[in-house]
Amino acid sequence: MTMHPWEHEYRQHQLIHENLEPLACVRVLLRQLKKLKFDFAHAHVLDLGTGTGRHALAFADKGATAIGYDISPSAIQIATANQTDHPGTATFSIRDIGEPYPVQDASIDLVLDVTSSHALMQPQRSTYINEVTRILKPGGYFFVRTFAMEGDANAKRLIKEYPGPEPSTYILPGLNLTERVLTKKELIESFPRLTLVTLKQVTGYTVVANQRYKRNYWIALFQKQRE
Repeated sequence: MTMHPWEHEYRQHQLIHENLEPLACVRVLLRQLKKLKFDFAHAHVLDLGTGTGRHALAFADKGATAIGYDISPSAIQIATANQTDHPGTATFSIRDIGEPYPVQDASIDLVLDVTSSHALMQPQRSTYINEVTRILKPGGYFFVRTFAMEGDANAKRLIKEYPGPEPSTYILPGLNLTERVLTKKELIESFPRLTLVTLKQVTGYTVVANQRYKRNYWIALFQKQRE
């Protein structure tokens, strides 16, 4: 049986961050949600592509009931071990975020997708979009950080030199990971049943195969409208 590329990376630690501090965008989200009067203590949070669990744990530490999904068994093992050092309630499961979620309709207050869904190809991406919309409560939030096409020379070069199986995708050299890059229009139109609350484009850096690349990201917060 062929090992999934993400499982391989979690075993090799090429893309893994040992630091459990949330990314800057998630720290900003925590402050933003506080201003929006988000009820952390009673919230149910789903973290898609949870990795080491650091973002699920950040919400659990604030009183939320957090669930983390990841396709990598090694990632879930790491996240579960990290949970023992945190007082909050968090559980982690091995799941493909491009398959239906075992979650009730309208039962989640916040879904996190911190640079995870960019690895999904069709039809898994359509399933992910439908599932996020289905499980969110009316008034619930969806936070996504994903690769941006606009102004990213490295993304355009990767698509040209290492084309993936679908438009605007590429295969990372040496890692066998396929990634998707979205325009602003594509991101917003991906979630027609959600309302955009905030959207910004930021520049960051990622290290792949010992090379440092400048990358642009979309950071967006959507909300499911109350009926």
